[in-house]
Amino acid sequence: MRNRRSAGPISVGMTFLRVAVVTLGLLPVVAPAGGFYVVRVGLVSMGDPQQFTLSSDRPFGAYEAGSQDLIAQWPAMAEAAISAEGDRVRLAGRSFQAVYFSSEGPLLRLAGPARTRRYRGWIHIASREGRLQAVNEVNLETYLMGVVPCEMRSGAHPQALRAQAVACRTYVLRRMEAFRDQGFDVDDTTRCQTYRGAGAEDPRANEAIRLTSNQILVYGGLPIQALYSSVSGGVTASASEAFGSVGEPYLVSVRDLDENGEPYARGAPYMRWTCTFERPRIASLMKEAGHDVGPVRRIETVERSESGRVRQVRVTGDLGAVTLRGDALRRLLGVNDLRSTLFEISATGTGWRFDGKGWGHGVGMCQAGAEGRARAGQTYRQILAAYYVGAEVITVPGSALKTAARGSVVQRRKFHRSGG
Repeated sequence: MRNRRSAGPISVGMTFLRVAVVTLGLLPVVAPAGGFYVVRVGLVSMGDPQQFTLSSDRPFGAYEAGSQDLIAQWPAMAEAAISAEGDRVRLAGRSFQAVYFSSEGPLLRLAGPARTRRYRGWIHIASREGRLQAVNEVNLETYLMGVVPCEMRSGAHPQALRAQAVACRTYVLRRMEAFRDQGFDVDDTTRCQTYRGAGAEDPRANEAIRLTSNQILVYGGLPIQALYSSVSGGVTASASEAFGSVGEPYLVSVRDLDENGEPYARGAPYMRWTCTFERPRIASLMKEAGHDVGPVRRIETVERSESGRVRQVRVTGDLGAVTLRGDALRRLLGVNDLRSTLFEISATGTGWRFDGKGWGHGVGMCQAGAEGRARAGQTYRQILAAYYVGAEVITVPGSALKTAARGSVVQRRKFHRSGG
């Protein structure tokens, strides 16, 4: 484990701050102590190899994370190789607890065995048990530039993109604790929000981020859990029905229909879907999951939730019967086949057919529905108000990261050839 000093970032404990409504442009995100408010993104999708190579289109340098001392510098297009050495890293013939890279230009290029990606901000690298861990440290608005086009197509209606930007910005504030013991705030996968750095950026998404700069959703003055999913199927799910726990008051089931009773998401991929499973396949999957009911004879819905989603289903076989939650059955059969729990079951003679609607857990904003609402003339504020009932959009001065339960403040240097 790296100690706090050599890891570089200073963890700043914060309770959720109640914030007032203000209006301002994008401000520098400099922390009171002289550091920078950042999101530390674990680049999990880059893997944990024994070696990375860094480069840049402009001259760049590497610093020791604890002391901030310049280790070495490279000219434009040169490559810096960094390798794992137990719980330390080797760079330029020397061993360090952790290092970070900065470019004179806007971008750094990180290359691993499987892929190469470009990132803004700083790239912090440490090693754990002989495997490198790369973390991209960027301000919140820059982070969103690599997230929003991954979570919603950039060709979506501008108002829908703005709604997505506000939802993504708010969402990350409630995920800042998720991976702190691993050395970063959030990762770059669907466990948080998909993040692909500068290579994912799109001018249309960037404009949506700029026009909603520092705007977040709050309920009772606190940042909300801004969940969203691809397609709700015409009705969103409440948090309590989807996750089986006490739900947030703003994450309730919403009938996502226009004035004619048509779903706002009509025409979206997987608004309606069908999949079939043969008897032997279901029996095999049940057994793999620890539910050996033998040859399956019946699958029937036991209970539905307030939005019509399957809450419980019973699977009966020659060796017994098992009652499962709808989301457990979805995971068992495969979330890319059984795309939601909003489905009907019918026997086919050789197995069962599932006729469903939507894709995802269905809680919060329906992304396809947001596009439909935008085409119908709704603004991003109206879209957000429809899905997050009772929440309001506010603007936070400086950096919205100040409202996170725990934010990260880093002491970092920007590389310049004149003296590092």
